[in-house]
Amino acid sequence: MSDIARKSATGHLAGAAASHLSPHNTGVALGAVIGGWHLLWAIVAAAGWGQPLLDFVFWMHFMKPGFVIDSFSLVRAVVLIAVTAAGGYGFGYMGTAIWNRLRSE
Repeated sequence: MSDIARKSATGHLAGAAASHLSPHNTGVALGAVIGGWHLLWAIVAAAGWGQPLLDFVFWMHFMKPGFVIDSFSLVRAVVLIAVTAAGGYGFGYMGTAIWNRLRSE
C-alpha cells in the first residue's frame, strides 16, 4: 500500500497531498480553468453579448467603459483560448514546481 493510500485510510490525506503536488496535473487544471474562462468569453462575444456584459461590469464598479468590443473572429478566439490555456499551464506548472521545491527543504 502506498504512503498516500495509507495516510488517506487514516484520514490524513490533506496533509499527504499538500506535501507534494504534480506540476503537470496542476498545470493542466489551471490551464483548463483559465482556458475555459476565455472559451466562455469567446462564446459571449460570438453571441453579441460582450459589449452589454462589459458595460454592466463597468457600471457596477462605478466606472464608465472605455473599451469597445470588436467583431467576433473565430481565429482570434482560438488564439485567445490557446494562449491563455498554455499560460495557465505554465503558471500552474512553475508554481507547483516552486511549491514542491520550497516544501522539500
